[in-house]
Amino acid sequence: MAFQTILYSVDEAIATIALNRPDKLNAMNNQLIAELDEALIGAEADAQVRVIIIKGVGRAFSTGVDLT
Repeated sequence: MAFQTILYSVDEAIATIALNRPDKLNAMNNQLIAELDEALIGAEADAQVRVIIIKGVGRAFSTGVDLT
């Protein structure tokens, strides 16, 4: 999985998804939403993953939808 707006990693049984648009305070645009959906589906399908952590890069988790 190659993503542009999120960071995805798996360490043992923990998948970490980081929203990676810090310049926009991780506001969600169509691309981020699609990539987040793909990462969640992938993590759910991975038998190794038992926990999913979602976080934001930078000073905000997410400001919501990108209105621009």
